[in-house]
Amino acid sequence: MWWLLPLAAAAPPEGLDLDDVDAWEAAAESFREGPEGCWELKGTAMMRLVHDAGASPFGRSRRTDESAEGTIDARFEHGRWTRFQVTMTEEPEDWMVVWPVWGTVSTEAWTIVDPQGELQAGPRPADPAKAEKEDEDEDDSGKRRGRSISIGISNDDLTLASYQFARWNEEARAVELIEEYSIEGGLTGKATTTATFPEGRLQASRIRIDLPTTSKIGTWPLQGRLKAASVDLLGTSVAGQVLPHSQRVSFLAGIFGHTLGADSDVTFHEVRRCEAVPLESLPPMPGNPPSEVDSPP
Repeated sequence: MWWLLPLAAAAPPEGLDLDDVDAWEAAAESFREGPEGCWELKGTAMMRLVHDAGASPFGRSRRTDESAEGTIDARFEHGRWTRFQVTMTEEPEDWMVVWPVWGTVSTEAWTIVDPQGELQAGPRPADPAKAEKEDEDEDDSGKRRGRSISIGISNDDLTLASYQFARWNEEARAVELIEEYSIEGGLTGKATTTATFPEGRLQASRIRIDLPTTSKIGTWPLQGRLKAASVDLLGTSVAGQVLPHSQRVSFLAGIFGHTLGADSDVTFHEVRRCEAVPLESLPPMPGNPPSEVDSPP
């Protein structure tokens, strides 16, 4: 009977229901949406861009490898980033982009500033002295022009088919929710999403998305191939909730004989709940000056 011992040691925790995929998916979605409440986060960002154009006609290598660093000051409120400011340690360039993956974020909340604190990308604060000039720059739709970056993949021409299952990983002592996607359209190939639940608790600690080397980008004749691409989110438990701890987004692609690689890594090293503002510090409402009648006894 000694041969049964490894099987017993590898058994998942008692009462674990791997067939309830909906419950694991709901927990994974909760991880992606981020924590409840309001949180202030500070961290660091590192970015890297590699471009290899191959050898020149004279046999010289045409390869560039650039890197940049910055700090992050962010505010996360009920699943939405209301502030995500990246302060670069050097003058920013167009490729130096860090975008949060958790929850949702609007362009109004995302900014990049240079070492002097000057805004380089994102919404610019209202300036009455420039109002007349900005009005002249409005386009036909009435929206002001400005420098902005849109990140995402249009799904108008994409077809997705997915398959989900949950399994017990004895080595990691965790449940893994696996979702495999078959993608057809502007981006073709297969993607795998893996959500990790330590000790089988319905609280994810990590989600990783992988695109294999069979993925294609674009359509002929502007078509390339992904050699590697991944998104890795790692959470940390604070006060019974899972908060963002780190995110890494990277890809390596080949296009027209050029190899392009990019990597961004965000790590939050400080997190705290948003401070409540005392009522006595708030300005009076317009048209309602404070009076002794309005004051509580």
